[in-house]
Parts: sequence; structure tokens; C-alpha cells
Amino acid sequence: MRKYLLVALICLPALAKAYHATRQEMIERAPFIAVVEIQTPQACSFKGQHWTYSQQARAQLVQKVKGDLPEWIQLYAQEDFECAQVALTTGRCLVFLEREGSAFRGSNWGLSCLPIDEAQRVAWMSRPDTRQSDCKRPLRQVLAELGKQPD
Repeated sequence: MRKYLLVALICLPALAKAYHATRQEMIERAPFIAVVEIQTPQACSFKGQHWTYSQQARAQLVQKVKGDLPEWIQLYAQEDFECAQVALTTGRCLVFLEREGSAFRGSNWGLSCLPIDEAQRVAWMSRPDTRQSDCKRPLRQVLAELGKQPD
């Protein structure tokens, strides 16, 4: 029995998976939500509190939705956690963020940075219990929905 327990404890970290919050949880848990204009992401090696990030970019605040953000912020992404990572894209994005020291990182893995297309639509989740983007919605509709959330 001890032998099996030891094997299970040794293998347990290999079984770790990222928790992807539902749309509702993502909105409630993110300390900062905003529309930002992301400059071209650059390679980096930044050791944060939990992860080492290999992508960084500066972003200009376009519209605050939740939390107080300065006009310019530093974003870190591409965590060294293989199960889930945030990828930054150049251009206007709806972001869900947490602090990482004096900078910011995504608060819900791949759903943390949602690009806004030329038609002003964003990949969104159709229901509050959804854990992945499954539709495109007009940005104004998503922002109206986010505006209903407590700050």
C-alpha cells in the first residue's frame, strides 16, 4: 500500500491541469477588466511569483471596465505552465488581468486576452457557465454585459 501511495504522490504534479473559470467566475474574479491597445509583443524571460513568462508587451488603456489601471501597463504572458498559457496579440483586446508585481498578467489563461476584430466583435462565451469562447459578439454588447457586474 505504501508503495502505491508513494508512486501516486510522485506522479501527482504531472497530473496538474489548469483550471479555466466559467465566464461568470472570470468576470467576478478578475481584479482588472479593460479594453487595451497592445503594442507588438516581445520575447522575454521574466520570473514572476509563480511562473516564468516568455512574452511581454506594453498596452495603452482604451476603456476601463473594472479596477483602476494606469494609462500604460506592462503585460506578461506565455507562462511556463504547459497546460494553459496567455498569448498576447497586437491590437485592440478585451483583457482580464491580475497584478504580477508592478506589471499585469492574465487572470484566466487563454481567455484573458480576447482580440477585437475589425468589425468590433470579440470571441465570447454564450452562457455564464461556459468555459471557452463559443461565439462572436459585438464589443458594445459584451461591455454592456460586463457593466452589470459589481466593481
